[in-house]
Amino acid sequence: SVLMTPLATGCGMVSSTRWAEQTVIAMKYFVEAVEKPEVWRRMTWEDVFRKEVELNATWETGCELVTVVEVLGS
Repeated sequence: SVLMTPLATGCGMVSSTRWAEQTVIAMKYFVEAVEKPEVWRRMTWEDVFRKEVELNATWETGCELVTVVEVLGS
């Protein structure tokens, strides 16, 4: 079992939607790192940027999650 409290919501002024989106992304990255550690060990700065773009999308108006392909154009 894992307990995750949304500490940034409320006083931190982060919406529950944004918190949920970022939490899902964090869990996705964790699972990817556990299942494919060799990929995560060899990440380049471009790979890191692609992850950052996905996370930054949660800060855009409306908190719409866009994929890296949509942002970078494949």
